[in-house]
Amino acid sequence: MPKLKMKKTAKGAPDGAIVQEYLAGEEYDVPQSLFDAFVVQMGVAEKAVPRRRRGGTKKKMGPPPNPTPRNTASKAASTSAKPRKPRKRKKK
Repeated sequence: MPKLKMKKTAKGAPDGAIVQEYLAGEEYDVPQSLFDAFVVQMGVAEKAVPRRRRGGTKKKMGPPPNPTPRNTASKAASTSAKPRKPRKRKKK
């Protein structure tokens, strides 16, 4: 399916039966027959220019890092345990 950008708002039927409104300034994927009607015959649309990505080349991404396993049992045990008393300092 070709992609077009509407210059003016127009109505068309992509399936030949159901009429839809195509708004000016928007881009649409349409069947070749509707593309020809809008661009060649009616002149209300133009071929959409593919957008380039910002930042140059696409970065290769590896698999996501494994999350650090959490030991929930020790955490639960530490929260239910009594708080420690501070140590007494030895006198010199």
